[in-house]
Amino acid sequence: MFALEAKYWASVVDTIEPKSFLPLLDLGSATLQYRIKEEPWVNEFLFDKISQKGKVYHTDIDKGEGIDFSGDLTDEVFMEELKKMNIKSILCANILEHIEIDKRDNLCKAILNLIPSGGYIFVSCPYKYPYHSAPIDTMFRPTPEDLAKLFPDTQTLRTEIIKAGNYPHVLLGNKKHMLKVILRTLMPFYKPKNWFIVVNRWLFKTFETSCVVLQKN
Repeated sequence: MFALEAKYWASVVDTIEPKSFLPLLDLGSATLQYRIKEEPWVNEFLFDKISQKGKVYHTDIDKGEGIDFSGDLTDEVFMEELKKMNIKSILCANILEHIEIDKRDNLCKAILNLIPSGGYIFVSCPYKYPYHSAPIDTMFRPTPEDLAKLFPDTQTLRTEIIKAGNYPHVLLGNKKHMLKVILRTLMPFYKPKNWFIVVNRWLFKTFETSCVVLQKN
């Protein structure tokens, strides 16, 4: 998640009564170390502020420090465990592009089944962004309207395409990643096709993210 996206989601939840959307489940959260070191702005701009209002649960398919629940949302046993927490909203930020197409619908159904009527879904996905494997990237680059269609029986409350800066802008906030990118630009001989795409097409191009706020009927 980019810093500007984190600020956007913070501004969104500020307009919603805390009791209406908390507890919130952060889907695909990664570890606390990642949230503090790799993307510190996510905690600073978003989760720290939400946590002052109520409970945030972090879940990921992998285990690790700072992950409250580890499992697959399409697993019935894991879903039953999560339902005990009375989740009222889910943040699914930049996850769907990493889900295989045949499994995407199942994940979206699981998200819908986890929240009550009136619950919220905050979902985002890259709109203009290069290939990034984690471990795969299906190159799903939807508009906000495309995202909303994945969640039937919901109302679309808000849509936005966030301009999230470009490589130089983003890297200024992440020195570790900056070093990796600089080294990569100096190695055109390693996977030259990928190098060309990043350096020639994306180095100064603005990244954009589709965001949509949904409420379950």
